[in-house]
Amino acid sequence: MRKILFVSHDANRAGAQLFLLNVVQFLNQKTEWKCSVLFLDEGVLLPEFKKVSTIFHYPKKDTKKLDFLPIKLKSIFIEKEFQKKKSSLFFDLKSSNFDLVYANTVATASSFDFLKLLEKPIISHFHELPFSINLYSNANELSDMLENSVAIIGCSDAVSSNLILNYPVLPAKVKTIHSFVNNDEILKKISKIDSKQLKSKFKLPLDKKIIISCGNAEFRKGVDLFIEVANAFQKNSNLRNEVIFVWVGIQKSGELYEKCLELIEVNQIQDIVFLLEPTPFAQELISLSTIFAITSREDPFPLVMLEAAVCSKPIVGFFES
Repeated sequence: MRKILFVSHDANRAGAQLFLLNVVQFLNQKTEWKCSVLFLDEGVLLPEFKKVSTIFHYPKKDTKKLDFLPIKLKSIFIEKEFQKKKSSLFFDLKSSNFDLVYANTVATASSFDFLKLLEKPIISHFHELPFSINLYSNANELSDMLENSVAIIGCSDAVSSNLILNYPVLPAKVKTIHSFVNNDEILKKISKIDSKQLKSKFKLPLDKKIIISCGNAEFRKGVDLFIEVANAFQKNSNLRNEVIFVWVGIQKSGELYEKCLELIEVNQIQDIVFLLEPTPFAQELISLSTIFAITSREDPFPLVMLEAAVCSKPIVGFFES
């Protein structure tokens, strides 16, 4: 049996992580590959990954420990403990004798100084365009990732072209493989929906049409632009009393969330804009909508659009030429 080590920056409910879960599930069910996943951080999808793979965790420095010690001494002890855990992880991974390492997203670039020590071929899968590449990696980490990958997958032609044109990557090293969603699973989910019960669960009006968007909310995803669209609709459409706007995937804390609340309050659209936290019912909510809207400032290959398409929803977006 051949062994593969996947590397994921976390296990949050977002596109690249869900894609990875689909890949691991497929390999587990349909092939003889034995899958393991190294997580650099935590997330709600961990129980799902544990069902189909062996899980490893990259250690984190516990800066809250040993607060009673002087700062310099505390730093020495924390670093020593971190290196000890890192060495233990390295031993476990090395002794597993993997055939291949697969790094999912540029956010795993920070781990390459560690991964290359395993002395196994590494394939890197990029799901990012320039904004996210710069956000989730620094120049040295990115260089390390590109240099030490035997092959690079771009999730779309735009991603592959950006890597070839703007970074020191040989075109022959890059291959586009479009990401995918599990169509059958989505269709199975939405076939069982009780729309009234689902709307009640998320405290949505029962008698309104829904314009929906979905994504792990950040500046790049344009949740603020989604609110601006809702405001323009409220001011200009004859259907203003018939429609609500729902964003699925925003944590209800932090600067972005506060900014969104301020935009909603200033424009007095509290009755038509609903901000929902990440949920396993995202696909079911999409299926209740009339229109799926995508307001991303940058998006390489949004899987949520594929989910909306499986649900037979018209998709509205914009682009700048």
